[in-house]
Amino acid sequence: MGRAAGFGTGSGSAGRDNWGGERERRGRGGEGEGEGEGEGEGEGEGEGEGEGEGEEGGGGEEEGERGEGEGEGEEGERGEGEEEEEKEEEEEKEEEKEDDEEEEEKKEKKEGEKEKEDEDKEEKKKEKQKEKKEEKEKKGKEEEKEKVEEEEKKRREEKRREEKRREEKRRQDKTRQDKTRQDKTRQKSSSQQLQRD
Repeated sequence: MGRAAGFGTGSGSAGRDNWGGERERRGRGGEGEGEGEGEGEGEGEGEGEGEGEGEEGGGGEEEGERGEGEGEGEEGERGEGEEEEEKEEEEEKEEEKEDDEEEEEKKEKKEGEKEKEDEDKEEKKKEKQKEKKEEKEKKGKEEEKEKVEEEEKKRREEKRREEKRREEKRRQDKTRQDKTRQDKTRQKSSSQQLQRD
């Protein structure tokens, strides 16, 4: 709260008769002007001095009493206390704003990290699925290759067996033919011998 001090001057009002025959005048104090420091409203206390001259009374001395006045000071200027308070409020608002911005940045950073983590998980999942697919395809190709090789092996074995059977048949045929020739030769020799006899 500000405080203002005022100094007033005023002229006295007309005096009135006293019993002693004296005339006295009571002066009215003037309004004061003040300067003060405060929170916006200044309370001023004015001190005024008024001097007046009374009209001459019946046989009384002419005496003017000093007037007493009270003056109200002008509104005091905004005090340092209020300015300091406003400054603190501004600083608090600025700090709150910075805290909010920092919190928002942390939130965005956290969301970004989570999004990246989700993307990494999805990427790993896709990579794993791809590896499984490739492994399956590779296994399938190997199995197919083994199957082809096994079938080829069977064909070769069958071919060898067929060749062996044919060879055996040829051998048997040759043996029979040789035996037949030998039999014919013996018969022929026997027949010739009989004819000689």
